[in-house]
Amino acid sequence: MASSSPDYYKILGVSKTSSPDEIKKAYRKLALTHHPDKGGDAGKFQAVGTAYEVLSDPQKKNQYDNKGKGIPGLDGVNFSQFPGGFPFQGGHGMAPGMGSVFSSMMFKMAKPESTRTDDIKHVMSLSLEDLYAGKTCKLAISRSIMCVTCKGEGGSGKHELSCTGCAGRGMRHIHKGNTVTRSVCMRCKGQGKTTGFEKVCNRCTSKGSVKDRTVIEAVFPPGCVQGYSVTLKNMGDYCKDKEVGDVIITASQKPNKNFKRTGKTLQHDIVITLKDSLCGFKREIIQLDGRILVVKTDDITPAGHKFSILGEGIPRNHGKLEVNVAISYPEKLEESVKKQLSEILDKSETVENK
Repeated sequence: MASSSPDYYKILGVSKTSSPDEIKKAYRKLALTHHPDKGGDAGKFQAVGTAYEVLSDPQKKNQYDNKGKGIPGLDGVNFSQFPGGFPFQGGHGMAPGMGSVFSSMMFKMAKPESTRTDDIKHVMSLSLEDLYAGKTCKLAISRSIMCVTCKGEGGSGKHELSCTGCAGRGMRHIHKGNTVTRSVCMRCKGQGKTTGFEKVCNRCTSKGSVKDRTVIEAVFPPGCVQGYSVTLKNMGDYCKDKEVGDVIITASQKPNKNFKRTGKTLQHDIVITLKDSLCGFKREIIQLDGRILVVKTDDITPAGHKFSILGEGIPRNHGKLEVNVAISYPEKLEESVKKQLSEILDKSETVENK
């Protein structure tokens, strides 16, 4: 290997005589240190990945030791053109004219697999009456729970085997022309090894988990709004070597024909007659909890008037109830009625103007 070449052994901190396990261990440590998602340097992270890509493959390692001959994208490249022998710097620090050489070599790392199982989500449809008073809901969910027979292990007599999906490297590599896509091996989750058992658990067939149907309770407090969520911690699916996720139940409000809601305010519409608007009226309203509220006035009530009843919003004893008034006018009046009404209104206006 020419001294002008990038020293992949130096990048990984290993020697030519290091074993594959030592190379893999060094790579994992450096990949974690320099991972951009962990605040590391993207250039160094790419360089570490490139070094491991070459040194973890016996054929590529041999080609690299012989000045890169036969490696796609590296064959015949004069590494002395790269300052410091460090070719991957996230697009920075690359010698003029060399971008096209490495633009064809795209090394992609899959995002680290989640260490937590997915949350189980459910939408609970509730009436406005339920949200007004609060409600405790019961529902049955299907989930995976730990197998009690093997205590979540999957079997007995556990031992490690080299992963056949990645040949023990922890990474899978797909070559398409000059492009190399690298991703974490899903079979071993990047460990390079899988677990074998002398005796596989028959109940869970080595998965460590079994399906279960559980009845759970979600408590929605009085006055909660649409979108309010109840979270049941660690009630999600069980999976070996992962933290158990949550169960999240979210409230969805059904339409209500009598009331509308805005925050803590309830709104109710009533229609009164022309006589009611001029002479006063009394109206009963059935509240969401069944109580009867009375709206009463002896005064003139114009169209669009709002009566506000404090403490009758949502929940009870909070906010207000707004009663919106609309007037229903008669479609037709007899001439005699018009004449009488006109005389009455004229007298009323004359008294007011004095």
